[in-house]
Amino acid sequence: MHYKSIGMTGTRSGLSPAQRTFVLKWLENNSATVLHHGDCIGADDEVALMFSMAGSYIIAHPGGIPAMRANSEATDLILTPLNNLVRNRFIVKHSKHLLAFPESRGPTPNSQTWYTIEYAQKQNVPITIILPNGNISSIYKQEGRRENLRLVPEPKDS
Repeated sequence: MHYKSIGMTGTRSGLSPAQRTFVLKWLENNSATVLHHGDCIGADDEVALMFSMAGSYIIAHPGGIPAMRANSEATDLILTPLNNLVRNRFIVKHSKHLLAFPESRGPTPNSQTWYTIEYAQKQNVPITIILPNGNISSIYKQEGRRENLRLVPEPKDS
């Protein structure tokens, strides 16, 4: 499947081996014209590099904390730094689908990744959540009503 615009959010701790494998398999079966990421150390930098190598145009949306920036070399356009929460909303606004790589199995206080997932859900942006152990869940809008959003486990490859 080809996606025009993919957003991503992920942990500063970087991708787990299972999350890294997911990205590589996803890129074997899908493509994206544009990837929007937060230019943060860790998962943002790793995913941007993999998408860049696959031919996607990479747009970095840096946050307001310079020490957290990856300054990823795999970036075609770097936008003006914004407050992290504003930046995360901007990434969601410009994405047709969000790939999320959290460090935890569920929402945790002060997690930028889970904030972005929850914001994308409120905006009815489809989300694929790839947990560190490789389990995958998707959130999709159904029947145009927010209350019908649901977490749907996707089948694992056998």
